[in-house]
Amino acid sequence: EGFTLLAALAVYDALLPFCYGKNLQIKWPNDIICEGKKLCGDVAYAEVEPVAGAITPVPGGVGPMTIAMLMQNTLIAAREHLASRVK
Repeated sequence: EGFTLLAALAVYDALLPFCYGKNLQIKWPNDIICEGKKLCGDVAYAEVEPVAGAITPVPGGVGPMTIAMLMQNTLIAAREHLASRVK
């Protein structure tokens, strides 16, 4: 559960430069909202089905992949940070 919030903070931080001066917020640990429109998070199938060209569920969710990529990116960032301090 802590990783979900950490991933949301990472996505928020990555989107912040693109939403400068706009109302960017984390509505729920996995929903990022900008100016009242959801940019990412869980899909409300009933709401998007009429307008989506195609939609498929992800069995088991994307949690394991998010955690794996978050851990990989954290290690890369730590290595880069440590390498910059050695120079």
